[in-house]
Amino acid sequence: MKKSTRLRNIIQNPDLSFLMEAHNALSAKIAQESGFEALWASGLSISASLGLCDRNEASSTQVLNVVEFMADHTHVPILLDGDTGFGNFNNVRRLVKKLSQLGVAGVCTEQYHQQGYAYLPQGLTAECLQCLEHEYADLSARATRLLLAANSGELDLAAYYRTCTGEPFVVPEAANPCQICRMEYLAACSEYIRTQLIAYLTDLIGATIEQVVVVFKDKCNVKHPNGGGFPPHQDIAAYRHFAVSYHVTAALMLDAATIANGCLELAPDYCDISPCSPTVEAPLGSLPILPYYKGGARHGAIVSELAEQLVWKPVEAAAGDIILFDSFIPHCSASNRSTGSRRVMFFTFNLASDGDLYETYYRAKRRTPDHPMFHVSTPTLHGLWNETARAC
Repeated sequence: MKKSTRLRNIIQNPDLSFLMEAHNALSAKIAQESGFEALWASGLSISASLGLCDRNEASSTQVLNVVEFMADHTHVPILLDGDTGFGNFNNVRRLVKKLSQLGVAGVCTEQYHQQGYAYLPQGLTAECLQCLEHEYADLSARATRLLLAANSGELDLAAYYRTCTGEPFVVPEAANPCQICRMEYLAACSEYIRTQLIAYLTDLIGATIEQVVVVFKDKCNVKHPNGGGFPPHQDIAAYRHFAVSYHVTAALMLDAATIANGCLELAPDYCDISPCSPTVEAPLGSLPILPYYKGGARHGAIVSELAEQLVWKPVEAAAGDIILFDSFIPHCSASNRSTGSRRVMFFTFNLASDGDLYETYYRAKRRTPDHPMFHVSTPTLHGLWNETARAC
């Protein structure tokens, strides 16, 4: 069994497990011979053994040199303390690649707590990704049938959703009413997603933010060639209509996300951009809600003069990768300039202490599917909201 698989089994096992700290080959060998089933390559101890402070003073090359000797002389899984990932998502991706080559089973980073997002290369197993492809095929076929019926005049989607609870919500591309831009209500329409995937993501996000969470909403965005992008926005602009103050979204890549096909772009250094913005107390501290447009085609988008000041970081990712981000970090994506489609599933969670609101959210959406809170900063049509855009 692969070391990474053994580490995953240890983490997912409901029984308590202990990983022993190690900072070089000798301490790793002693810990293994003492009976520990896995090792924690401590950033603090490795830094101290190098005569450095535990403040990211040790470079990724220095740390990799240490863990290489540890992996060479042990056979149990090693989990590396990756601190903040030694830079941006490109550095994290390189780090994971190098650790995999060295036989290190996993890495733990603090990127989420520092910046409001975390990039998890191959967060989905190959088996899980295959299952999601099967679920996507079924859900998209059902959604396409609804779009075709609506486009032919056989079906009024708004009236249909007020009474039907067993089919996915589907939103067409603004430029092509027969093409899927977004599907929602995935967990309710897929047993695999509801019973298997949600359980995995609940544990993953809960461990990341050290809070118990429950699923709030879900969707799959399909960006076809020339499909529209999503203007800069904060998700909190949509979610603040419900009695919750903090959310975490897991973006699951079904396809590779690249700059050419409109990958997710994040602005982690947003907190200082608008000091007079209202703030909300959240697990990561007091976080601002940036001014955004209310009404019209730009509803929910961050006002242009602020969006232009933000530093945007495109996060390219491979199929099977996961990106976690909270409801405050500004994000956007460009239109798809490639020749292939780009599909991403998004599962949003709220703190369990705020209640289980999944069906509450979708009951509200069934009643008023064109309400602006369900169409924040999207390339879709929402015909019941035609006010002139204004900032709020």
